[in-house]
Amino acid sequence: MTRRSPLRSTSSQNGFTLIEVLIALLVLSIGLVGLAALQLTALQRAQSSFYVSVATAAALDFEERVWVALAGKTGSGCLKQSDFNSIATDLKSHWETTTNLDRIGIPEFDATAVAGTPTADYVPVDLTLAWGEKGTRLEDEEFKYTLRAACRPDLSASDDNGENGDSNGD
Repeated sequence: MTRRSPLRSTSSQNGFTLIEVLIALLVLSIGLVGLAALQLTALQRAQSSFYVSVATAAALDFEERVWVALAGKTGSGCLKQSDFNSIATDLKSHWETTTNLDRIGIPEFDATAVAGTPTADYVPVDLTLAWGEKGTRLEDEEFKYTLRAACRPDLSASDDNGENGDSNGD
């Protein structure tokens, strides 16, 4: 008669080994690190989206200021580069002081406007709004906005008959 030792079992083993548990924890931790990185990227993109929303509002404010400057312009013609520089400087000053951009987290706000070659009807203007994003991988961002600033027509150039108003008395 053979006796079986109480330490040996002929049945299959039940449960997990320590190596299996450690491998499962390693796989789980890699997944959680990936999820944390995804959450961080989502938060950065949401913040960047907020900055673009503020820049869009500032660009529309610039466009409205261009219309006000055009309405206040005496005579005919288009606004000049110096006019656009002045409007961009006023815009930057207004947005830095009134909206307190540092308080809402938009540091290093800058606005520049470059006028293109004017046509008879409009001047193309490229507005660039830039800001710094400290602490993110997106350190500096820019928002470019292009508008066509209308020119004031010369209404005195034609008379009631629609002819040119240049009369030399002939």
